[in-house]
Amino acid sequence: MPVRYTDELKARAVELVIRAQADPETANGAITRVAGELGLSKETLRVWVRKHRDSGKATPTESVDLEAENRRLRAELAEAKRANEILSLGRLSSRRSSTALRRGVPPACGGIVAVIDDNRHEFGVEPIVRSLSGTAARIAVSS
Repeated sequence: MPVRYTDELKARAVELVIRAQADPETANGAITRVAGELGLSKETLRVWVRKHRDSGKATPTESVDLEAENRRLRAELAEAKRANEILSLGRLSSRRSSTALRRGVPPACGGIVAVIDDNRHEFGVEPIVRSLSGTAARIAVSS
């Protein structure tokens, strides 16, 4: 399994190489030296530096892997959509749970249990509890 490096480490390593290569006294062997200091493969660091230069960005921070940020944001969006789906009153259609989540009104414990019980097969208990923790239900995620 390949090693995953943080975007901050990548940006910092590229920045160190660029600064070292800008100084004539330290330019020779900069990638090998920085890779050794940071415990990285020199080929990995060489690829990072090449990608940064090819990107045309002014600083390494601007050229960090935006794909990783996109993946994180897509996962966050999917979680938010799922939470909205769980919280929408239209999805909670059973007689026991339809009145359990009125806006702004803390439901009784039985109402919360009914919501979880009626929807656990579709969403799972943990996502429901996580979604309810931000509402008037005041339920702890650890419950």
